[in-house]
Amino acid sequence: MLDLRSSREESANAILKTTELPIGSIVRALCQAADSGPDLLYEVILKLSLRVEATAPMYGLSLWTLEEGQGTRLGWAEGLLDEELVDGELIVSEMLTGATWRNVRPGDSSVCFVLTSSKPGYAGAALYGKCVRPLTDHQANDLQAIMDLTRLAHSHVSVGRALPKPESPATRIDKATLPGMVFAGRAMADVARVVARVKDSCSTVLITGESGTGKELVARAIHRLS
Repeated sequence: MLDLRSSREESANAILKTTELPIGSIVRALCQAADSGPDLLYEVILKLSLRVEATAPMYGLSLWTLEEGQGTRLGWAEGLLDEELVDGELIVSEMLTGATWRNVRPGDSSVCFVLTSSKPGYAGAALYGKCVRPLTDHQANDLQAIMDLTRLAHSHVSVGRALPKPESPATRIDKATLPGMVFAGRAMADVARVVARVKDSCSTVLITGESGTGKELVARAIHRLS
């Protein structure tokens, strides 16, 4: 099995030298999405989660959901040990059910990023990951800025408009995620729906595509969901 810790450790130094955080672009995108409603805000924040992982490279990632009247539920996990998932469940539960979010501090070894805040009639969701190495001052500052902006966007949606009842919280999350992958593009959402149709089938599945398009990731996703 691929050792994600060692493979990502080798490239961590290069990734840490990231460009300045495009705060202006992030603010504009979040403001426009928050004004449009929770569905568009979810798509924008899902894309923003890619920036979070680029800022703080991770060897393991997991998706958690929290539905009204239920406890925190693990959607999928990749590269995390059982004890790390236990810690992740506690942190995610605190973030999704608490009135305040944890501050990001230098030296932290994990990151919890809220995709949708938990509200009456609306499911919450969050990504939890373990960092390749403890966060530097620069990484912590950038991540805290992202967290603050997303929290304000969530608050704006909650106060500014009534939240619609989603068709199905679990289905809504599944449309945009697969084990080990986070994406927001329409093409990948179509791939996720195909995976959902074939994951319980006994038939042989042939995955085709050019080199580097993610065939192995899709195969692993089908395997983990089956």
